[in-house]
Amino acid sequence: MSLNIPESGYTDHHTHPSSRCRILTECDARAASTWDEARELIAAHIAANPNRDLYVVHGWNQSTWGTPAAADLDALTKKEIIVINVSYHGAVTRKGIVTEKDYEELAIATLPRYDDLLVAIPKYHAYLSSLGVVAAHDMHLATMDQVDAYRELDRRGELAIDTTAFVNPCLLDDPRFLAVIASEAKQSPSSHFRLAGLKLFLDGAIGVRTAFVSEPYLDTHDHGMLRHSKDECVALIRKSLALGLAVPAIHAIGDAAVSTVLDVYEELKAQGHDTRGWRIEHCEMVRPSDIPRIAALGAVPVMQPNFHWDLDHYGDRLGENLRLINPFRPLIDAGIKILFGSDGMPEGPKVGIEYAMSRARFPEQAIALEEALTAYGITGLD
Repeated sequence: MSLNIPESGYTDHHTHPSSRCRILTECDARAASTWDEARELIAAHIAANPNRDLYVVHGWNQSTWGTPAAADLDALTKKEIIVINVSYHGAVTRKGIVTEKDYEELAIATLPRYDDLLVAIPKYHAYLSSLGVVAAHDMHLATMDQVDAYRELDRRGELAIDTTAFVNPCLLDDPRFLAVIASEAKQSPSSHFRLAGLKLFLDGAIGVRTAFVSEPYLDTHDHGMLRHSKDECVALIRKSLALGLAVPAIHAIGDAAVSTVLDVYEELKAQGHDTRGWRIEHCEMVRPSDIPRIAALGAVPVMQPNFHWDLDHYGDRLGENLRLINPFRPLIDAGIKILFGSDGMPEGPKVGIEYAMSRARFPEQAIALEEALTAYGITGLD
C-alpha cells in the first residue's frame, strides 16, 4: 500500500493554543542560536513596544544561549522581563532561574486575559490550520479566562479547530469552573470545545534537568524532581473523575516519572477504575520493563517525535540513557496505541512524521508512515 502524506486532517494531541498564543504579541526568539542573536531580537522587540511594563521572551535554550545574568537583562531594559525556557518548564528573571511550580505560577500570572484570548486563540488556530491541523488537545487550561474564552468562541462559531481541553487542578475547587462542568452535559452536539480531563505535571523537562530520572544526570548528579507523590496523584484523579473529567493526563518525561505514573494508574485500576485510554503525556524516557505495564493498563503514551531536534544537547546529562527516549517501535510492537502531538516545539505534523520515520536518533526506533499517520489521527488511507 502506498500512501501520500496528506496536507490536512491531523490532530495535534498535545499542544497549548490558549497559552502559547501569547507568543503572537511577545518576543519570539526561538530561532536564535546564541545569546548575541537573542539579544538583538529582544532589543528590537523592546524598541517596537516601548510602552509595555513587562517583556516576555520565548526561546531560551541553556545549551546554546547559556544563562543570561541580571546584568544582561538590565542592559536590555529596566522594566520587568521574563525569558522563558524552550521547554516551558523554567525561565530567567533578574532574581535568577525559576523552574517547575514557581515557573508555573509565574506563567499563569502573566497569561493573556479574556479579551485578548478572544483575539489570540483564533489567530493561533489559523496558524495551526495552515499546518494541516484540524483538531487540537489544549493540555493546560489554568485560568477561567481560558475556559470562558473557549466557550465564548465556540458559542460564536469562531473555533476553526475542534478543541479538547485538559485542566490544571487549581480549577477543581473554583465554583465558576464547577458551574461550567455542570453545564457541559447540556452542550450542543455541534460544539467544537469540550473539557476532557485533568492535567497533572509529575516532573519537569530534561532541558532544565527537572525531569525525574532513575539514574542521576551525569553533569549535576541529581535525579530531577517529582512534583506530586503517588497518593497526591491518586487523590486528585479521583476528585476529577467524580466531576466527570474522565481522562487523566499526567506529564512524565523522565523514566522514573513514567514508572510513577504507572504506579498511580495501577493503584486506581485496583480500586476499580477502567484505566484504558488514560494518558501519559510525553512518556519520553521509557524503561523496557515498563512497556508491558503500559500495555496491561491500556494507557496511551502521547508522544512528541519532533522533540528529537534537541537530543544532541542531552548527551552530557543522559549518556547512554538517550536510548530510552521515544521508543516508538517497541511500544507499537507491544500492541500499545500511541498518539503524537507537537507541544509547540515546533508545531506541524509533517515535522513530527519526518522525525518519527527517518530522523529518529536510533534507527531501530523508527516507524512506518502509516503508523505515524495513525498516531496523528489519520487512518483508512489507500
